[in-house]
Amino acid sequence: EKAMNLALKLVRYLNPDVIVNLGDFLDFPEFGRFEQEPMFARTTQASIDRGYKFLCEQRANAPDAKIVLLEGNHDRRIQKSILKNAVAALHLKRAEAPEEWPVMSVPFLLRLDSIDVEYIDGYPAGIFYLNENLACVHGDKVRSNGSTTKAVVDSERISIIHGHIHRIEQTYITRRTFDGAKTWFAASPGCLCRTDGAVPSVKGSTDSFGRPINATENWQQGMAVVTYKEGNSKFQLEMVPIFNGETIFRGELFSADE
Repeated sequence: EKAMNLALKLVRYLNPDVIVNLGDFLDFPEFGRFEQEPMFARTTQASIDRGYKFLCEQRANAPDAKIVLLEGNHDRRIQKSILKNAVAALHLKRAEAPEEWPVMSVPFLLRLDSIDVEYIDGYPAGIFYLNENLACVHGDKVRSNGSTTKAVVDSERISIIHGHIHRIEQTYITRRTFDGAKTWFAASPGCLCRTDGAVPSVKGSTDSFGRPINATENWQQGMAVVTYKEGNSKFQLEMVPIFNGETIFRGELFSADE
C-alpha cells in the first residue's frame, strides 16, 4: 500500500500524459501454481475490487492521462484456468453485447471501459509504443544475477521497459548498423507489490499447518518516469526505486506517509 500510495503521489506531482501499468496487475494466486497459505482462498474478489480502486485513483490523480494496462502472465491465470477447466465459459458475454469484453476477462471484471483504461492483452505479444524508439511490454524472460535485461536487450532493436521479474535492472547496448552506431536499452523498474515474502512465489512455501514460510525473493519496489517526444525522437528514462514508501526524485523527498 505504501508503494502504491507513493506512486500515486508522483503521478499527482508529474501530471503525466501517459500512465503504463506493466502487467501482473492482479496476482490471482488462487489460479496459480505456487504453494500458498489458506488465507489466500477467496481473495480473488478482493483483489479485483482493490485493482479497480487503484486504477480509479490513477484516473483521479491524472484525469487527462492515457492509462494503459498491459496483460501479464499472472493476469492471464484466470483465462488459462477457465480454458483448462470450463472452456465453454471462456468467451461468454452479456446478452446482446457482442462488442463487450467477455464476462470472465480482466477488462470486464475491472470495469476498464468505465474509467477509460486501455487493456493490451495477448501476453506475451502485447506491446505499447511510447514512440518509435521506446516500447513497454510485460516481458517473458527471467535470468538470475541481474542478467534479465541483458537477455532482453540482446533480443531487441529498440529500447524496452518491461515488468515480469519484479526487480530493478537496466542494461544498455551499442551495436553497429548501416547508419552508424546505435544504442538502446532494456529496463525493469521494479514492482509495487509486497516484497516481504507474503506474495506466493517460487521460493515461498507453507509448513505442515498451512502457515506461510516467507522467502526472500530478489524483488525491489520501484517505478520509472519517461520524458519523451513522439515519433522517431529522443527520450529520457529516470528509474525511481522505492524504499519503505519513500523515494528521492529530482532532489526532493517523497513519502507515502506525508
